[in-house]
Amino acid sequence: MKIDNPLTIEIETLAKEIPTQIDKLHQDFNKFFGGADKKPPITMRDHLEKKVSRLQALMRQSTSPPLTFKAQGVVSKWNTYKALWDKKLMDREKK
Repeated sequence: MKIDNPLTIEIETLAKEIPTQIDKLHQDFNKFFGGADKKPPITMRDHLEKKVSRLQALMRQSTSPPLTFKAQGVVSKWNTYKALWDKKLMDREKK
C-alpha cells in the first residue's frame, strides 16, 4: 500500500487546481482586452501567482521526478500566459 506524504499531496493538488485557474484567468483577461471588463483581473492574478510560487517551492523539496515534471509543466504554462498578459498590458498602456 502506497502512503502519500503531505508534500506529494499538496503538489498534486496544486498541479491539478492551477491549470484550471489559469484558464479561467485567461478568459477574464480576454474579456478585459476585448473591452467587456473595465479593469484587468489583477487580484485573481496575484492570488494565482502566490499559488504558483508555493508550487515552485514545493517542487524544490520533491524527490519524485514524475511529480516534479508535472509541476514544471504547470509553472511553464503560468509563465507563458503571464508573459502574454504583460505584453498585452504594456501594449495597451502605450496607446
